[in-house]
Amino acid sequence: MYIMSQDGKSLGEYQLITVRKLAGTGRKDHRYGIYGYCHTGNLDKMLTDPAIGEYDSEERAHGELEAIFAAMERGDRTYRLR
Repeated sequence: MYIMSQDGKSLGEYQLITVRKLAGTGRKDHRYGIYGYCHTGNLDKMLTDPAIGEYDSEERAHGELEAIFAAMERGDRTYRLR
């Protein structure tokens, strides 16, 4: 499945998608990001790449991850992060 980043600047066919807390935001409130691992990339690089989506809460990020999964179940070939 091809996923377009939240800002519309990148598109990838991700094999692994994960939610992680964003590091170095310098804010008291926590922000979470969706990170994608592309089969043509390497896992070590994924850990340093910017998030393809950013959210104000962990629940919102996990909700977006569930929406991606639902799109995959429907057989959609593309999904744009919201």
